Amino acid sequence: MPIFVISLASATLRRTRIRAHLDALGLKYDIVDATDGRLLTEDERRHLAPDATAMSPGAIGCYASHLEAYRRIVDRALPLGLILEDDARLNPAVVPLLKAGFAAAPLDRR
Repeated sequence: MPIFVISLASATLRRTRIRAHLDALGLKYDIVDATDGRLLTEDERRHLAPDATAMSPGAIGCYASHLEAYRRIVDRALPLGLILEDDARLNPAVVPLLKAGFAAAPLDRR
């Protein structure tokens, strides 16, 4: 199963930790450079979230980052994908399922 890890480019320690974690589990992954909502203009924030006043810049950045990960899944026509943030930790028990792409597990594919 394709794995996408959302991480700010400036978060070098967090990137190092998530890479070490996923590498130790033997998983392949793509890093998605997160959007830093603090660096967006008010117009950019409003474009992403029309009611941006109700969201913090960090929340808008997180939202935009997840949208980018979803875009990658759609652009590659992937049937599914796992999106993680860079502070995630996976239980090693899920590794066989991830490597099999959940082929052995029933999923609700509506």
